Amino acid sequence: MILKIFYTSILLSLLFASVECKENPPETEILKVQNDTSLDLNSAVSKVLPLIFPHLLKEWKLEPADTSKLWVLRASYGGTTALTFDSQKEYAENLIRTQAMYTAQLAAAISNLPIKEIRLSLTKPLYVKGENHPDVGIQEFEIFRTALSTEKAKAILAEHKTISPFSSFKNHKEELSQLYGKIQAAWTIELNQLGQITVE
Repeated sequence: MILKIFYTSILLSLLFASVECKENPPETEILKVQNDTSLDLNSAVSKVLPLIFPHLLKEWKLEPADTSKLWVLRASYGGTTALTFDSQKEYAENLIRTQAMYTAQLAAAISNLPIKEIRLSLTKPLYVKGENHPDVGIQEFEIFRTALSTEKAKAILAEHKTISPFSSFKNHKEELSQLYGKIQAAWTIELNQLGQITVE
């Protein structure tokens, strides 16, 4: 089975980019959720996630981590198109960087909650063609999944407290690249199908 994502012209890509891209959620809104003591765990998470993943959140759930009354947060997000204007190399690099960005933002947003681990999944619609698929069709696949303890994430954020994980990458490329690099070094990759995807 061959998984493909199609390269398209910059003008058409910009049309779809409006769906894929997001503005960084205002930290003031997240602070309001963190400071609202009337919210239970599920309510707080349900308010925070749409701020981080507007239009991209697929599903989420909380699972007991162990007997210490802590929880594991599983969240899935992804785009809505099988088109890209990235090259083969840029496609994988940008998706991994985006995963690190969301992991850092999510860790900061839930830092006051009894959550032990973040497991974040990226799902994407891809063109599929193979022996069992003579005609090219689009199916959604989970292509990248990582796990990171909130304890490690908090330590990394504390090391980089001079930069907010919600800052613009364009304006703070060096600082955020260092932060994302630390996140990537600390997480565990549970699934990586990026090498199976061909950009055409």
